[in-house]
Amino acid sequence: MRTEKQDIIELLAKNEEKVSELYLLYAEKFKDMYNFWFLLSNEETNHANWLRELKGELLSGALLLDEKKFNPQAITLFGDYLEQRSKGAKEKDLTIKAALSIALDIENALIEKKWFEVMQSDSTAVKNTLIRLKDALSEHKNKISETLNNLK
Repeated sequence: MRTEKQDIIELLAKNEEKVSELYLLYAEKFKDMYNFWFLLSNEETNHANWLRELKGELLSGALLLDEKKFNPQAITLFGDYLEQRSKGAKEKDLTIKAALSIALDIENALIEKKWFEVMQSDSTAVKNTLIRLKDALSEHKNKISETLNNLK
């Protein structure tokens, strides 16, 4: 039986996949930075998989998620934004600097929303997954920021 909480986690996972798709488009567009974008894309796919693993933890009660702190409409709107950025990735005049700035904005937005921080668990394994998700956001932000700064 699906729950609204599982739907929220699925929306978050789908957004991670949309970020992955965007980064893959950047990898294809900016061949000289292919490895950079491809690695980020793969990591975003991993994040989506980690989130989907958490759906089972909701059913077992090992993960608590206060759906009042999640606005499914906001998560969906963010997904729409990601889709728009993917369409924009195909524009000829998109520069690497602009792509990095968009990616940095995306990672910052995810950090500011604190979606992974409002989930709670007493399970060490679940806590570790939540920590990995939070840390991954910071790592991506730092990699992208460093790369952008090196272009200036």
